[in-house]
Amino acid sequence: MAKLINRKRFFYLICLLLSIITLICDNITYGFNIEPLPSTSINNPNNYSVWNSSNYFGYSLALRRSVNGIVRAVIGSPKERQPITGYQGFAPTIKPQATERSGPGAIYNCPFSFPSVSPSCTRTSPLKLTNDSKIIEDRESLGLSLSLQSGTDVVTVCAPLRMRECTYSYLTHGTCGNSNNFGETWATNPQGGISTTKCQTLDLIFLIDGSGSVNEKDQGNFNRVKEWVKTVTSSFDISSSTDVGVIQYSHAFRNRSLDMQPYITTEVSLGKYHTLTAFNEAVDNISYHSFTTFTAHAINKTVLDFMSGSRYSDKSNQKVMILLTDGRSSDSQDLAASAAYARSLGITIFAVGVADFVREELEIITGSNDRIFTQSDYDQLNQVVGSLQLSISGVLEGGAKKNSSNLLRQSETGFATAMSEVSEKALSWFVWMCSYESMGYSLHC
Repeated sequence: MAKLINRKRFFYLICLLLSIITLICDNITYGFNIEPLPSTSINNPNNYSVWNSSNYFGYSLALRRSVNGIVRAVIGSPKERQPITGYQGFAPTIKPQATERSGPGAIYNCPFSFPSVSPSCTRTSPLKLTNDSKIIEDRESLGLSLSLQSGTDVVTVCAPLRMRECTYSYLTHGTCGNSNNFGETWATNPQGGISTTKCQTLDLIFLIDGSGSVNEKDQGNFNRVKEWVKTVTSSFDISSSTDVGVIQYSHAFRNRSLDMQPYITTEVSLGKYHTLTAFNEAVDNISYHSFTTFTAHAINKTVLDFMSGSRYSDKSNQKVMILLTDGRSSDSQDLAASAAYARSLGITIFAVGVADFVREELEIITGSNDRIFTQSDYDQLNQVVGSLQLSISGVLEGGAKKNSSNLLRQSETGFATAMSEVSEKALSWFVWMCSYESMGYSLHC
């Protein structure tokens, strides 16, 4: 029994000594880095000035260590600026001033080795512009996102704010570029924004009432309608992005097909004229019909004219009908079906009611009160021009129809990127921790 007690005491003594040693060693143990290398600064090669002091150089980064010990770095500088001569854009909120310096961003290749005091950085151009003169690169933020595919030399860089100027709006689609050799050469990503987005185009057809009531009170009313058509058209680019047509309607013979109706006529074929001078001359030559008001038949005829257009099936093409009338339709029993059919084909209908218009019919035609404009007399038609033009612009921006889509036109492709790979291997031999400092002027690792 005494031997057992002595063994326990000996064991307790050993544990006490180990505890004392642990406490002493804990007080003399210091932390250390796995690879205690001196800090290296990679400076933006541009001269430090008021214009490039906020370039965000180092905001994005990809690093690769080669066999010979050289560290290869691809560095993004998304707010890098440069002088511009004064871009003459469409919207005043986007157009820079003549003295402004914009920030298209930049990508740099910076090979170096430890301890390197001043690594050599070379600016590269991964997203060269195509021949598209409408591309605006002044604010594209190249280098806002950058990613490296694990275990490879595949690098993706993006300019998510790259824009294209369209006639009636801007597209902020962004774009990305890939390199298979860590930034030595670049190829535009085929899935980037530029290759998948198009500017909106417009097919616009005026459907004007030529019934006897138009000139009944004033023989100059139909001429006022023609002047109004020319005024509305003048705000659209009919040289390329907009095709315009004009149909006049009055009477319809029920035993004849639409293409055989002498008083529902295509006065200006859709897209026939691409200068305002030629279009206006054609409108001036339209002769007044008189007779009745077969509005439903006229809508059906307009649908056929849309279908004959070269861009009818193009998803980037919007179809707009502007119907002007001054009274009740002679085929009101068919009006709801005809209007619903036209709208089901993606045709947006605006209705302009003048004088003795019937509000209920205008609502049936448009399917929305937002697309109805009214005036008490023909000499007041120009008062709706501005509102009508603005509403049509809303169609082009995707805001006038339910369930409409911009088809990634404002997608900002590449706002964030990431590439990953499932692997059992881990990069345990080298660890980087970097930060950009001095308002983005330099990167420290």
